[in-house]
Amino acid sequence: MKKNIWIVLLFQVLFASIIFCQENNSTIIFPENTPDSTKFRMHLDSIYKYSYQNHSILKPHIDECKSLLANGLQISKDNRLSFIIKLTDFELNQFQYSKAYQVLKDNKYLIDDEKVSMKLKNEYFYTEGYILMKLGDLEFAQKAYYKLLDYGEQEKDTFLMIQALYSLGQLFVSEEDFKNGENYFSVSYTHLTLPTN
Repeated sequence: MKKNIWIVLLFQVLFASIIFCQENNSTIIFPENTPDSTKFRMHLDSIYKYSYQNHSILKPHIDECKSLLANGLQISKDNRLSFIIKLTDFELNQFQYSKAYQVLKDNKYLIDDEKVSMKLKNEYFYTEGYILMKLGDLEFAQKAYYKLLDYGEQEKDTFLMIQALYSLGQLFVSEEDFKNGENYFSVSYTHLTLPTN
């Protein structure tokens, strides 16, 4: 009886490792009957997992997600926007600012949907502002950061406010307006160090 339990446990561990972690070649092997929605979600999870590590690992997961969507996979708008934001991040890390901005523009309709979480919408606005700043469109980047700051104040989201203030500081420094840049950096730091109740 104990031998059978050990065999079952060993099989489960091996099966889990095959499905979830083949980090050396960044490939996920799925059982034959795995739904496409599960495959997409697992690839998206891998993109999140590796997004701040080796970007070459991301490409196969991004390509698989693109392929599933191109083949008509229906997913929630939250999952779609999560993927779009990560795809945009990937393009930014390749210094493909125009391509990243095009990905955002093509999917802007997602932020108008009431079912999409505010957290994802805010990530969208932050990414949009960052790309516009990198592309030299500082006026529109500034508007995007102010919009982000407004959302942060409405939602009483300190992190979002700090992110927007710091980004405004970066924007002004990039324009060589060091006084305003310093002011925004200072205000973001003040928010960071405020005592919490």
